[in-house]
Amino acid sequence: MKKNHRALPNQFSLFWLIFPIPLMILLSGIVSVLYIGSEYRALIERYVAHIDVIVTNMHRENKMALNNIGNCEQIQKSLRYSSTIEELILVNKDRITCSSFEGEISQRVSAYRPRAGLESGIYTFNIPDEYHIQNYIVLDTNPTNPEWSAMSTVDRYYFRALLGYSSDLRVKKFSFHLHRYSQLPTERQEWSPTIFKASSQRYNYSISVEANSSYIWRILGIFILGSLPISVTISLTYCLIAVWLKRNRSMATHLEKGLKKRELFLVYQPIITSETNEVCGVEALLRWKHPVFGYVRPDIFIPIAEESSLINTVTDYVLERALADFKHTNLNKLLHLGINVPPSYLADEENLKRLQVFKSQLLALNIKLGVEITERQLLNEQGQLAVADLHSLGIDILIDDFGTGTTSLSVLQNIRFDYLKIDKCFIDTIGVTSVNAPVLNSIIELANNLDVKTIAEGVETSEQHSYLVAKGVPYQQGYYHFKPMTLRHVLPLIKPKSDDEFSLDTTNPINIE
Repeated sequence: MKKNHRALPNQFSLFWLIFPIPLMILLSGIVSVLYIGSEYRALIERYVAHIDVIVTNMHRENKMALNNIGNCEQIQKSLRYSSTIEELILVNKDRITCSSFEGEISQRVSAYRPRAGLESGIYTFNIPDEYHIQNYIVLDTNPTNPEWSAMSTVDRYYFRALLGYSSDLRVKKFSFHLHRYSQLPTERQEWSPTIFKASSQRYNYSISVEANSSYIWRILGIFILGSLPISVTISLTYCLIAVWLKRNRSMATHLEKGLKKRELFLVYQPIITSETNEVCGVEALLRWKHPVFGYVRPDIFIPIAEESSLINTVTDYVLERALADFKHTNLNKLLHLGINVPPSYLADEENLKRLQVFKSQLLALNIKLGVEITERQLLNEQGQLAVADLHSLGIDILIDDFGTGTTSLSVLQNIRFDYLKIDKCFIDTIGVTSVNAPVLNSIIELANNLDVKTIAEGVETSEQHSYLVAKGVPYQQGYYHFKPMTLRHVLPLIKPKSDDEFSLDTTNPINIE
């Protein structure tokens, strides 16, 4: 049973891996059917539009012929080069008096017209074999004088060539339907899902088109084959997301175990006074050396800690580890210790009490605790209240990465803090033409106006160092001075080398970045 339970997640994952393929095939089939339907509807609507034009032209020619009843020669002349009308005849009562094909004649109309008394409209019938053309589509119009009428005919083969359906690979069969009388072809048409119909809004006829099955299957094949890369992409995306989530869950588990096994440790990056270059403080930075994966970067495990609700546990770990590191140091001067604290940690009153305990314990070791808070944490009211509580406890407040967030000046004026840490992106503008270059001076001036001290982060060159000294920035931090290092390499920078414990070679310390 246990084995089956363990296999269930893999089977479930396999299902979601395969599922997009039949789903996309089904969806592509539905889309292809909709596409085919829209294509054939557009096709038959185009046929109807062409036929309406033909019928309108035939109506117009009939009216012109009725205005020239006594001039058969003129009727022949006007229709001699007509591309639409095959033959036009004038009928007086029941006899033909004029044919655009034969000229003036006298024949009974019964051979041409199915029966007398038809209203204006479209009709179809077969002309007997003794006449020159068979199987006409006939337009019959009533004259103003009821004794006269005019009929225009068009050959169905010409009609077929004009519309082009006989050579269209999409069309298997085309039918022309008169609502009350007949159709061409004359055979009965059975219902089929591949038959598409449309009616004229102007005249009394409709048409139907039976789709070519080979064309339909070709369209279906194109859509289905086209869906396969999409379904494979979806499956691969699912796999990547599943692997990423599994890895994150796995890394969260490893991180939780690593905290319990104390695999994570602290390194400290010194903060120096600009004028004397003496170390006056350090920032605690968490590092992780996994027994299998080796060093895991903070930009990997810190987001995992935030997503897996381990970030508060990590913060407690940092505080406890820092206290343990400095417990036996016996420093000869007050040292500032900066620790990054996330917003969720400050939201809990118990954590604020815990910070007060650590602050007292560290102060007994001649260490002043400072909480580094990112600028984003000051945007809401809860963040501002937490800062006020921390300040009332005697804990230094540092605004980290200042200038990269969106904190308004009114917020800064309403809270009490001790230091502004200027982000490295502004320090990098020193000696370089950049749109951010004037911002650095503005931040320094703002800090002076607010009566708070500034710490320049990311100082990497002597030019930057000199510029900051000239601008009165009291504290600096960066690779130009010191990289992050273990406490045993930091302590000789703070204490004189009077103790064997700290008589270390600092010319080439082991830096852990």
